[in-house]
Amino acid sequence: MSKSQKARDIIERFPNLSKHKLAELLYKENSLLFKNKEDARNFVRHVTGSAGKIHVIQSYKYKGVLPQGEKNDFSPFVLKGKRIGIISDVHIPYHDLDALNVALNEFKRVKVDTIVLNGDIIDCYNLSRWEKDPNKRDHAYEIELLTIFFDDLKKMFPKAEIVYKLGNHEERYEKFLYAKTPELIKYHVLSWKHLINLRFENCKSCDGTGFTSGEECPNCEKGKVANNVQRGIKFIKDKRIIKAGKLNIIHGHEIKVSSPVSPARAFALKAKSNVIGGHLHQSSEVTYKDINGKISGAWSTGCLCDMHPDYAPINDWHYGFAWVEVDGDEFEVFNHKIINGKIK
Repeated sequence: MSKSQKARDIIERFPNLSKHKLAELLYKENSLLFKNKEDARNFVRHVTGSAGKIHVIQSYKYKGVLPQGEKNDFSPFVLKGKRIGIISDVHIPYHDLDALNVALNEFKRVKVDTIVLNGDIIDCYNLSRWEKDPNKRDHAYEIELLTIFFDDLKKMFPKAEIVYKLGNHEERYEKFLYAKTPELIKYHVLSWKHLINLRFENCKSCDGTGFTSGEECPNCEKGKVANNVQRGIKFIKDKRIIKAGKLNIIHGHEIKVSSPVSPARAFALKAKSNVIGGHLHQSSEVTYKDINGKISGAWSTGCLCDMHPDYAPINDWHYGFAWVEVDGDEFEVFNHKIINGKIK
């Protein structure tokens, strides 16, 4: 029976009671149906005609011509691998090759099937908004070294999935285009994916000119480009999260933490979930438990770059990297420092 039917029933059974008494009795017999005595009294008054009409708020579906609003795709990128190597903050061309080799050799030893390049793999020094030394390497040189690194990775790990999550240093590229050449930003050929994923090589016979001894070069495809190699590297941008089981992988700039005592604790306070990130160039770890007893962890990884850059020659950075073993939703993080060339 509805509330109105219950009210009519109680009135018919006790026609001589006051509305106040009827409401008390109605609520006592139907306490699960009515919110409180006042709710029961309103229906008694409605049924007896002393409260006017009760208005029921109905849902209304917008039927105009306004289209859906624009939204960023912030759905997580879900990894399928079971052993995942994670490096970040290499800052090519200011990388430390010895530290990088230690990390990659460990990935080889544990047989990772996925490698996450977790942001700031390239420095984009000359695209920075900060004061710059004009004698430093230009952006074209950085891109050249980055493509060499990608090719080395593919040779070392031919079967591994390679995922490149853009960090705040890679974001300098698009911000530079926004500021300097906004009319060109929509051109696909200028996107990070196109810029890095395709490699164009000059023919060795004609050095890319298309001609030898005044004639069209016979070794070139269409006389111009020798080959065009698709690297198959997946790019994750717009600060999207990567998921490995229940572990969230971020670069670190997405949640805006700066110079905390413990980067891992700062990540935990912002993410409120299992999370691993880089960005701050320090290895750290924290485990915490919520009020319901659920245990979560947070990790920060060290860097693989020059330890004494011009802008921060004295710092508390560490060399480091991590790899993760995933079993369904469960995972285990192996977060390593590199000290004197050895894994700790």
